[in-house]
Amino acid sequence: MSDNINISTKMNENESEKIFSAIKIGLKWIRGDMNLDQLKGEFGEPEYESKNSTTLDYFYFPFKKAVIDLTFYETDADPVKFIPKSFSIKLADGYFSNISFEKFDDIGLIRIRDPDFVHFPHFLDSSGSTPLNIVNFSYQLAVPDGVRYDVLVGAEYFGELKNETGPWDFYNIKKAENLIEFNAFRRYRE
Repeated sequence: MSDNINISTKMNENESEKIFSAIKIGLKWIRGDMNLDQLKGEFGEPEYESKNSTTLDYFYFPFKKAVIDLTFYETDADPVKFIPKSFSIKLADGYFSNISFEKFDDIGLIRIRDPDFVHFPHFLDSSGSTPLNIVNFSYQLAVPDGVRYDVLVGAEYFGELKNETGPWDFYNIKKAENLIEFNAFRRYRE
């Protein structure tokens, strides 16, 4: 019996392109190339907002098939009260976007060097509930000189494996074009 998971609903080409466009916008924002007003000019006003003592989250729900979450740190600085913390897109259960991991090479993401580029979370899940064919890719985004942060990126896929018994590395991935989650966050330096 296979531990692979199958996906049922493919987004249409227009929806997948809009998700990829949202990723590019989110990366500009998290990198520091776009301010909050410009971000709202692209995404509109948030559909839902959540605030606690240190963070503010803006949520968007494109096509009711995904969640976009933009998280800000609250600061004491004037005039900027909130600074970017993280950006994520998670597709609704059962959907996939038809965005191959190779597309990220074309938008400024730098692959983390082997062996850290590819992870199979199945082997980190003590419950064993994560399917074998879930694959995570790790990237870094180049940032402007002089900033006090790095931007780290993770993309999670339903992958097609060459062999379900390993080896558990990049060369065992036959295809990875079914993006299910994308995360980018700032890691601030001291």
